[in-house]
Amino acid sequence: MKKHLFIFLIPALVGFGAVCAQTVSKPVIKIESAHKKGETVFFTVQSTKEFYVGGNVYILHIGDRRFAHSEQTTSADGSGELSFMIPESEYAQLPEGVKAFVTYGQLLDENDEQAFAELSKQPNTQCWSIGQFSKKLLK
Repeated sequence: MKKHLFIFLIPALVGFGAVCAQTVSKPVIKIESAHKKGETVFFTVQSTKEFYVGGNVYILHIGDRRFAHSEQTTSADGSGELSFMIPESEYAQLPEGVKAFVTYGQLLDENDEQAFAELSKQPNTQCWSIGQFSKKLLK
């Protein structure tokens, strides 16, 4: 009896494992805009899904600079926006045309563009390539 029960449980366990192994699609994050309020530039990125709120922070990586101070909003359709606050003087010094990335937490010790590019291609990492940085975004 135990042997027969075990044989019937194997397909159920395999099916359950396949369901658990399915990955949730990674949201798409892209550069939305940049605007100035006082001496601060709000660099906004938009996601197809709301941004996760947990024990870590989102970090914007542009060149060798990191920015973690941000505010978050969620739309009624479930999409999300993060606005990173960058001092205007620092924004002016950012290199034109470098790739920009957003991470959930500090994933790498250094801002290595090639390492971030590889990491962002992984389906289960909290790293997104958001496009090339341009100071012309500032309105």
